[in-house]
Amino acid sequence: MKKISIIPVLIFTFLFTTFTDAQNNESISTGFGGPSVQVTQFDGEWTSETGGFGACFLTKNLYLGGGGFGLFIEKGSYKYSMGYGGIMLGYVIAPQNKIHLNSYLLGGWGGITERSADQWEFSDDFFIIKPSVELEFNVTNWMRIAAGGGYKLVLGANIPSVDNSDLSSLYGSISLRFGVFDK
Repeated sequence: MKKISIIPVLIFTFLFTTFTDAQNNESISTGFGGPSVQVTQFDGEWTSETGGFGACFLTKNLYLGGGGFGLFIEKGSYKYSMGYGGIMLGYVIAPQNKIHLNSYLLGGWGGITERSADQWEFSDDFFIIKPSVELEFNVTNWMRIAAGGGYKLVLGANIPSVDNSDLSSLYGSISLRFGVFDK
């Protein structure tokens, strides 16, 4: 288990030291973080997920960070709680423009719990892959608003009333980003 937890640290260290500003040999130390609300489907019903993220720019366009999201929903006599998080790798196209494109891939792990009115409970872990494309607006030099969407692919979830196909779906998102975007 220690080998698995050290791998992301080694990857981050390698990427951070590899991507430096070639002209003056300084690393680009800017980054951002903020909240996000996503509309997605859970077992055929539309619902919302809330979460957040943070990242450091490795170059003026490429960033690496992490994010996490969660939801709570009641369906009939069942209550579900689901959460996930992971590593986020993204690329911003023309970040100096007032309106530009941003894309990222979040990959990680999560868990889901199902509770019934009879008080029995089932839980399972899963792997998640979430590609996303967004239209991002530069509001100020320290704030951006993004709207976009993607697909949430869940693999490995298996509890009595829902499975991978019930948790995987298209999603739309609105995010706020606060940070240092230009050096």
